[in-house]
Formats: sequence, C-alpha cells, structure tokens
Amino acid sequence: MKRCNMIRMSMDMCVLLLFAVVSTGLVNGICPSTCLCVDDSSGSNVDCYSRYLGHIPALPNDTYHLNLLLNNITVIDIQFCKEMPQLQYIFIDFNLITDIPVNTFADCEKLYRIDLHNNKIRSIESNTFVNMTNLYYLEWPTIQMDSEEKSASAYVTFSTINMINHVFIAEIGAN
Repeated sequence: MKRCNMIRMSMDMCVLLLFAVVSTGLVNGICPSTCLCVDDSSGSNVDCYSRYLGHIPALPNDTYHLNLLLNNITVIDIQFCKEMPQLQYIFIDFNLITDIPVNTFADCEKLYRIDLHNNKIRSIESNTFVNMTNLYYLEWPTIQMDSEEKSASAYVTFSTINMINHVFIAEIGAN
C-alpha cells in the first residue's frame, strides 16, 4: 500500500511538472518549427532566415531579435508587436512586402532597428514610424513607383521619422 502511494505521488509530480512546462510554453509562445530560437537573458532570439515563409509565424512573446531575411513574406501584420512587446531588432529585408500600412509598428515601443530594404515596397504611410522613441536605425528602401504615380505623396515624409530621436536612416538603392 505504501509503495502504491509513492508511485501515485510520483505520477502526480510528473503530471504537475508536465503542466508547468506546457504552461510556460503557452505563456511565452513556442518557437516555430521552421525557425531556430535561442533563449538568453534578454529573451528569445528568433532566426527564420531563408525558410520560404509566406507570412510572419506566431512567435515567442519574449522575442527581442527577429531575423526574417530572405523569405517570401508579403505583409507585416498591423500591430504585430502587441504579441512581442520586447522586440528590439527586426530584419525583414529581401522579402516581397509591397506596402507598410499606418500603425504597423504602433506597439513596437522598444524597437531599435528595422531593416526593410530589398522588398517590393510601393508605399509607406506617413505615420508608420510615429512614437517610436527607441528607433535608432532604419534601413530604408527606395520606393519604386510607376512613372505616372511618381510624386511627392508617393514617398514617406521624413518629417515623421525625424521626430524620432537620433535616427540613422540608410536609404538603400532601388529594390
């Protein structure tokens, strides 16, 4: 009888431990199977480099460094940072993004660097980068427009970006 109680207690402990591990994974999010995630003291460093992704996958909530370089991503979900409030670096260059809607980065308060070059960007709304007080480095695409559409309104006004403290803008040549 005593041995049965000990086995039962061991099983209860295993179930409790399993529950704790699963719960932690659900709270922090789980690394996508197509990506490589490394956890360190700052959070998750997520590397989805050249994984043929068509969209940004669900990511760990504590992601602070996100490499989406060389994929087939066409859209950045508006306010995707709500699920990753610690995000500081995003490398989303060499994808198929055509537009950056207003409020795309609205909740990216800690974002320090954004690399957007070598996409198919045709327009970026003028308030896309407003209130990003930690943004320091923006790798900027030259926006390609049809000759009929080329006008001052086709380009983001740098006045909205210049409201950000000490931003280094690297304007990259044609996509």
